[in-house]
Amino acid sequence: MNGKGGITIEDGVEAMDYIVGEGNEFNLKNLTNLTKYKESNPTPIELDPEDENLENCMLVITEKVNKTKAAKLRAESSYATYTDDQKTLFLYNLKIKFFSAAKSARLAGISERTAQDWAKRLKKEPDWDIYEKQTNRLIRPRSQLQEEQKKHIIELYDEKPYTTTAEAVESLTETFAGFNLKKSTVNNFILYDCNLSMKKLTRRPVARNDTTRIEARYEWVLKRSATDMDYMKNCIFIDESAFDINMRPSLGRSARNTPAVAETHVTRAETHIILGAVSTIDIDDIVTSRGYRVICLPPYLPELNPIEQFWAVVKNSVKRSKFDTTEDLHTRIAEACNNIPQNTLRNCIQHSVNVFSKCLNKEPV
Repeated sequence: MNGKGGITIEDGVEAMDYIVGEGNEFNLKNLTNLTKYKESNPTPIELDPEDENLENCMLVITEKVNKTKAAKLRAESSYATYTDDQKTLFLYNLKIKFFSAAKSARLAGISERTAQDWAKRLKKEPDWDIYEKQTNRLIRPRSQLQEEQKKHIIELYDEKPYTTTAEAVESLTETFAGFNLKKSTVNNFILYDCNLSMKKLTRRPVARNDTTRIEARYEWVLKRSATDMDYMKNCIFIDESAFDINMRPSLGRSARNTPAVAETHVTRAETHIILGAVSTIDIDDIVTSRGYRVICLPPYLPELNPIEQFWAVVKNSVKRSKFDTTEDLHTRIAEACNNIPQNTLRNCIQHSVNVFSKCLNKEPV
């Protein structure tokens, strides 16, 4: 935007109008928006005892938590996950009402043991963010692999990321005389110490990291770093992605020596192009303030656009299961977009920010 309602590219030149010929009009539909996203991912409220509206806010949250507790009872799931509303209600009863951790847990529908662990950690680490995703890391014995063997495995996967665990063990056996550790020992090192998991392979063109592209990325980041552009504070990232009704996970289980087959209604489904925008800030405020300029990203580097990560998360959610009779592709996409946590959006953008240093150091990406 140029501050006067027009759209310009980064050099100030007015953007060209896109003319649609008669009979070629697009079938456009708004699947979701910022308001719907905020309803699905409300920002945790500040627990200020002096806030006059705090009690009213907590009444609303308590009602939502009661519905969540009732739904969990019906589901009879043995795996406990807790919503941000449950965590907010727990903190309110613990810090504002001064209830015990056990009572605060019961009112919020949280396991007493979990709540007591949270209370201890909050006491020990006052700045700990209870809303962050929690992980349960097992205490594992130290790896039996020697340092040279560990280095060999890391270099092996750096060179050939598609190497299987069996091939890694074979390589270790050929390289190190007397190597006789089990496949499970090597696999645990790969999985837990290296944090490497087997996933779908992504192919990249050789031109992506040639000297010309690396230099172009360096110049791009150097130029943007000298401006007021800040990915985390004043940028909106826009891109489109393709969806169809036949989307399924790329992996599946089946009986040994038989293919994993997923049935679809048609062989070739109609493709739907979805245009989306993500940002760490309230998009409405930016659009209202105007003063916009369009910045084009360098070629062969989708990592600089955080919405690429966003679409990957959305597509995985869309593929998760067979469509039931109450949903279609549009409702599945809207649901997937609205259910992405705010922390995930920030992490997507931070991932792109981290690529800046690689570009400035002229490293392959």
